[in-house]
Amino acid sequence: MTSVLSKGAKVKIELPTSMATVKVFVFVVANQYFSIPTNVINQVKFVNNDAIIEKEKYKYVIIENESIPVFKFSDVLDIKNDCQNNNKNQKETMIVIEADNIKIGFIADRIVGDQEVLHNKFNPPIIKLNLISGITTLISGDLCLILNASGLVNVMYNRSENFLNHVESTKYIETNKQKSVLIVDDSISIATYIKNIFKDTNLKTDTTFNVY
Repeated sequence: MTSVLSKGAKVKIELPTSMATVKVFVFVVANQYFSIPTNVINQVKFVNNDAIIEKEKYKYVIIENESIPVFKFSDVLDIKNDCQNNNKNQKETMIVIEADNIKIGFIADRIVGDQEVLHNKFNPPIIKLNLISGITTLISGDLCLILNASGLVNVMYNRSENFLNHVESTKYIETNKQKSVLIVDDSISIATYIKNIFKDTNLKTDTTFNVY
C-alpha cells in the first residue's frame, strides 16, 4: 500500500495462483452456504411438493416431457436439516444442474443469488473430495463451499439410472394409452371414413352414432 498526501492511496493485492474468480449461484442448506458455478445451472424453479413424483424410493419431476431425478442437497451432502419442507401444499426450491448432457434437480432451503467470488481450491488431501471443488468468502463475510457440479450429477445419476430407464418406458406406454379420439356423427359412413383417417396413427379411436 502506498499513500501520497492530498492525492490518495494505492492498494496492491497479489492473489495466489491457486485462486481465480468465478461466477456462482449461492443457496442455503441447513443454515449453511453453498454455491455452484452458474454455467452448469439449467434452471432454477419453484415446484409444488405434489408435483414431485415418488416411486420405488426415488423422486423425479416431469419438465418439458423429460423425467428429471430429484434429490435433496441435505441428503446428498449428508447434512442434518431441521429446515426441510414437508408440507405438500408448499413449494420447494429446485436447482436443475446440467453436466455431461445429464440433468439432475436438487432441492435447497432457499436461494441467495449470483455472486462473483474468489475460487480457493483445496490442497491435498482435501483435494480428493468428489463433491466439493473449493471454498470462498461471500460478500457478507460468510464462508461458502463451492460444489463440484460434474461430480454431483454423475454420482446421483448413477444411483438413479436404472430407475429412470424404467420410468421413461413406463411413461411412454402410459402416454400412448391416454391418447384417444372419440368420433361422433349421426352418419355411420362419415364416422367410419373419419375413423379410417386415424388408422395409421397410434391413437385409439372410438365411434358413436346415437347422439340424440
